[in-house]
Amino acid sequence: MKKIILIILIFFPLLSCEDQLTDVYNDGKVYNLGDKGPGGGYVFYINPDFKKDGWKYMEAIEVNASFCWSDSSALLGVYGEAIGTGKANTNRIVQLTLTATDCAARLCRNFNGGSYSDWFLPSIDECEQIYLHLVLPGPLLPNNYWTSTEIDNTNAYFFQTSGAGAGSPSPNAKANPAVIYGVRCF
Repeated sequence: MKKIILIILIFFPLLSCEDQLTDVYNDGKVYNLGDKGPGGGYVFYINPDFKKDGWKYMEAIEVNASFCWSDSSALLGVYGEAIGTGKANTNRIVQLTLTATDCAARLCRNFNGGSYSDWFLPSIDECEQIYLHLVLPGPLLPNNYWTSTEIDNTNAYFFQTSGAGAGSPSPNAKANPAVIYGVRCF
């Protein structure tokens, strides 16, 4: 009997500490899809693997109403599509287009919404979540917007929100303008 009580006394505090760490992670605030995030954007994704990944939520905000993906015709090799790859894509785009002033990724990187400077251009799968949770139900308007995922040296994907291809990524010339949503994890 003493062993059972001892085991309970040892493991019970550990279980409660784990919950407290989860609560402290975001200062105790729980966000739902569509809620305003700390950076001024709207929450569009809740990460089921937040303990492993180090972030629990993604928020999105409009950074620019109409801008090109890049003024560079170089092939950058940014093909990440999955949730969590937009930041790496953005870092690579910015690194490889040092002289490009017209660059959607650089606009996101330089954005300072909510006094946060960790914004990035979302990947295809991140854009799909924006579409499902912020465009269809609102509050974001149904505008075609850039992803950070490249196709070739002259084209990248943008996420189409109207017409026959609504709700899916479509090829678009990098020089063409589209809406830019900045994304950040927290």
